[in-house]
Amino acid sequence: MARHSYRLQNGATRLEIDLDGAVAAWYVDDEAVTANRVLRQAPEELLHDADRATRRAIRDIRDAAGGTADDVHRQALRALAARIWREHAAAAAGSTPTEKPRLPGM
Repeated sequence: MARHSYRLQNGATRLEIDLDGAVAAWYVDDEAVTANRVLRQAPEELLHDADRATRRAIRDIRDAAGGTADDVHRQALRALAARIWREHAAAAAGSTPTEKPRLPGM
């Protein structure tokens, strides 16, 4: 199982990625939360940290997508990276994810 955890400096907030299942979720302690909640409730000093964790997760997901021979799994990982970026960018801009900000590099 290829799971990654991108923990913010406060130690309680993290972005969990399951590359095998092509799923991701933000957590505060053990409670699943939205990217919007993370960015709206995080203290100012954690906002840059959340952005950095999101970008690193997207980079790792893209690397995994490029390394798989399974076309279906590759597409699922690419869709996951795009969804994470849309949610993060929308939350950072104070908008909704349906506005679909472009994923950097795509």
